[in-house]
Amino acid sequence: MIYLIHTKRGLGVEVWGTQDDLHDLYGTISQYFSNDKFYDRKGFDSRDKIISSFSYELRKAYQKNRLTREAGDYSYEQVTHYGFQCSWIHFIFVIHALRYNMRFAVCSKYDLAQILKLEYWLERAMREYDASGSTNLIPFISSNLSDECEHFYMCMRSANAEYFMLKPGKSSFRKIPELLRIAVAGTPEYDYYRQQLIKDKNTHLCDIDDLELQDDHINYDIKW
Repeated sequence: MIYLIHTKRGLGVEVWGTQDDLHDLYGTISQYFSNDKFYDRKGFDSRDKIISSFSYELRKAYQKNRLTREAGDYSYEQVTHYGFQCSWIHFIFVIHALRYNMRFAVCSKYDLAQILKLEYWLERAMREYDASGSTNLIPFISSNLSDECEHFYMCMRSANAEYFMLKPGKSSFRKIPELLRIAVAGTPEYDYYRQQLIKDKNTHLCDIDDLELQDDHINYDIKW
């Protein structure tokens, strides 16, 4: 059984399951990125980067190259479980990217159930970490974000970087909805960031998808 728990310092979640569980989830997710069916859809490259970076960690987990424990939190059997960490913000963007791409492919009830389970456990992990603070964040799991915009990946990277610069804890957790406004169309934060990206694109004579976040000052050696 796939399940999620919040990390010790509250920066995100740990995704856990048996090797078969994780491999099975990888098989489901792999259908919804790097797929020619989505290539002509607006924001394809952005969503692809978001999903592929998540699936990379998932693959490393079932290959036994990330976290390991002798048994799961919700298992009565002594079966080795494997896992990996993911930030709250990245996970929310992954759900949106998957949901968007699933509209344009043959989606089985089993695939949908897999994604719904991730949403359930993500919400549960949020509530268990901060029952009060999660109230304003949970709605972002399934709505609000502009998942078809061409700079969706850059929004995720930028919001994630801002979050990692904050001091870990519930006060920072409660600021995530504010950070996510960068990806909510119609907000001043969204409009300002989009204009900045357009300016950078014109300066470097490239597409927005080719821009890189200037985050050399951020320490990504995360103590989760």
